[in-house]
Order: sequence, then C-alpha cells, then structure tokens
Amino acid sequence: KYISDGSKHVRARKYADAALGRVTAEELEARIEEKRNKDLLMSYGLVPFRDKSDMFRRYEFLQRFRKESRNYGSRRRVSEAEAVNMALRNMATMAGYAATMRLTLAMEGEAAKEYGKYMEWHTVADVQVRIEIDAQGIPAVVCEKEGKTLKSVPARLKKEEWMAAVLKAYKKLKEQSRRCTRMFEQAMKDREKFSFGELLELN
Repeated sequence: KYISDGSKHVRARKYADAALGRVTAEELEARIEEKRNKDLLMSYGLVPFRDKSDMFRRYEFLQRFRKESRNYGSRRRVSEAEAVNMALRNMATMAGYAATMRLTLAMEGEAAKEYGKYMEWHTVADVQVRIEIDAQGIPAVVCEKEGKTLKSVPARLKKEEWMAAVLKAYKKLKEQSRRCTRMFEQAMKDREKFSFGELLELN
C-alpha cells in the first residue's frame, strides 16, 4: 500500500486474496456478475481448485461471461474478452497446463462427458429423444415416434424435465462446437501440435 501510487495496492490485493484462497470462487462469481469487474474476473482463475468438476464449472462461468459481453458496446466487448483470456491464462497456470489452449482442450473434453447421457435414447411421454453429433461435430436433437423421425421437437414436450435438459445440453454443445472450431483454426495458424491422448479427450 505504501510503495504504490494510486489504488494499485487495491488491485494487487484482489489477486493475492484469490491466489491465497481468502475468497471463494462463488463469492467472486456473485461480485463479478453484479459489477462485471474485470480485475475480479482476472483474479478468478487464481482461486485454488477443489477438483476437476470445480474447474469445469468455472470454465463454463468464464465462457458465459464472454457470451454476455455481446450485449454491450464493441469497446467493452473487446476489454471483457481480454479479461476472460487473462482469467483463462491464470486458470491454466494454476491447474498446471502449459498453455491456455491445453486447458481449453481438457475442459471441452469434460463438457462432452458431462452431456454424454443425453446422447442415449430416452423416452419422454410417447417420443424417444437423444442428441446426435455428425461427422463435422455439429449436434442435433433427434426425436422419434413409432419408429419415424420427427421434423422437430414437439412443442408440447419442451417443458418436460428431461426434454428441457436435452435442449439445454444441445445449446451448450452448439456453443462448444463453435468454440472448438475457432480453437483448432487458430491452432492450425499457430502450427500447434497435439498429442493423440489430448485429442482422445474430446472423443
């Protein structure tokens, strides 16, 4: 506090509190959502992880924050995207990944596992439903009734608990598909190399 000018000590304390576990991820999430504070967001990735599911939940929080930035002006979108990138970089460092892309690859693999149950046939009322992924990685909700494929999800079933969960998972998988496409396109430009094991995590 006494060797810095202005309020730089306040910013530094946010990072120190996060790295030392003096604040929880949940506490930061509430404050970030309330004020969209970029310093708190960047420190968010430094909070120690409880386990891999906690890491995945926090990765999704950052992706959701990035998506919400579309509701604001272009300058704010850019600055918030930079803050999210720094938060992911900090998270990758804390988790022991060599680069942000490695963290992203691992977390997208976790997402695929998280929604795997929705890729099995499940009966909702008189309709069978599941999510299918095509060869290009594009998801689709498939409904069948009496052996025939329906053109769309019946409106009367959209509020059923399982169907609502399927539609939510479908939406997240579509977002994941777009993220992975951008990630691998950038990786090609950067001539990034992946191990066979890393790619299997996305299977």
